[in-house]
Amino acid sequence: MKRLFSIILLILSTYLVFANDDTHPPKSSAQLTIIFDLGGVVLETKSAMQFIGISKLLAYAMTQNPVILPQTIKKSLLDFLHEIHERHPQEVNAQDDQGNLLPQCMCYWMKGTHSPEQLRESIDAMFAVREKNIENSVIQAITHMMFTPELFSQTQHLVPATVQLIHELKAQGHKLYILSNFCSASFNLIKERHSDFFALFDGIVISAEVGCIKPDPNIYAHILTTHNIDPKTACFIDDLSINLEAAQEFGIHTIHCPSKYSYFYGKSPDIESVRNQLETWQNSFQISPIPAF
Repeated sequence: MKRLFSIILLILSTYLVFANDDTHPPKSSAQLTIIFDLGGVVLETKSAMQFIGISKLLAYAMTQNPVILPQTIKKSLLDFLHEIHERHPQEVNAQDDQGNLLPQCMCYWMKGTHSPEQLRESIDAMFAVREKNIENSVIQAITHMMFTPELFSQTQHLVPATVQLIHELKAQGHKLYILSNFCSASFNLIKERHSDFFALFDGIVISAEVGCIKPDPNIYAHILTTHNIDPKTACFIDDLSINLEAAQEFGIHTIHCPSKYSYFYGKSPDIESVRNQLETWQNSFQISPIPAF
């Protein structure tokens, strides 16, 4: 019995030595891959009003219910854009953040099959024969801003909380990528403005540079194969559920980036929610080593 007791004490003391030894950390993390969407995650839209005009918006607001003015403008904008090009029956089911089907011209824009200049020409031709009124004036100003890279890029701003998160993930040694539906001309201007930040990423896939848009399965296959990403250790962060569902078909873990709203600042990505979900996912890969006796 004394011998058995001595053996038990030896085992316990050996375990305590390993448990308190700084050279054997209790947990270690695997290198993971985190893929970020741009709009609604890394970037947020600001300063768009300066390209439309305060006086023009106020004049339009006088003719509408001001409480739902943003929704009214968006509906009028989408209705107009749907008129520019007939929707292709085989087009992917790309949507905006409210579940609206994106017009064909926007799909062309994000796939890079039509240049911003070509789209502006089509838009100008449409407005040339439309009635001259305040609503059309507002819609024309918005579309001109959207399809002019030099203007649109100025409305896109880095989300500070996302920038901080990305720096932290990079410091942890994880692989970072971007997968986004975006006009390449506009993105290149944004990238030039924030070159140090975008240098943190191990790879960037922009829809207009590969000719397909989310949620087309081909764009997910492209980033996985081109960058040799293992979907079992990859996570994709996007603000649109339909894009996340497409990624899940490849076995990629997904995190939805919700939006938060405030009266003065409007809509912005809720990165704290993303951070919490990401930490939970990261923790699932942590391994506790078994001490050798």
